[in-house]
Amino acid sequence: DDSVGVVDLMKKLVVKRISVGTRPSFLALSDNGKTLVVSNYGSHNVSVIDTDRLDVVSTIVVDANPLGVAISRDQRFAFVANYHGQSVSQIDLTTMALVRRHSVAPHPYGVVVRRQGGELLVTHADSPIVSFWARGRWTRIAIRDGATSVALGRDGMLVYLAGFPAHRLSIFRGRARQK
Repeated sequence: DDSVGVVDLMKKLVVKRISVGTRPSFLALSDNGKTLVVSNYGSHNVSVIDTDRLDVVSTIVVDANPLGVAISRDQRFAFVANYHGQSVSQIDLTTMALVRRHSVAPHPYGVVVRRQGGELLVTHADSPIVSFWARGRWTRIAIRDGATSVALGRDGMLVYLAGFPAHRLSIFRGRARQK
């Protein structure tokens, strides 16, 4: 079923199914709760849902096989990891347009935003690196194993990584050094 289900936890039932692209994979909800971005792995696009209307307001073509998605804290941009596209798409949520494709290492999977959209961390499945975007350039951070999921601690300096093939959680603290 190529849809996003909306569940009312009080009633314990699905109250609506919202049709999106093929093989919806990851979701990101804006901090204000009004915008939901859905990556559609099979149709190479994202669906933007207005959560007040519970309806798709835009479908934006990204790159091959989008997975992880994150929204900047200012709610202006969405960032999408495109697994086979070897890229991260940057979408302007005010104009609903693709504004940039960042080329990254193979198999980008998870993405998280630090600060007001100015810094990104991207995991790469089956690759012992994390890509870090800051001050207009990419830096690769070596990690022990490949990672698929990423989350930030409250201070934005502690990073949690999880995924296969090692099936373990890795934690690192600090910033990538910019030269």
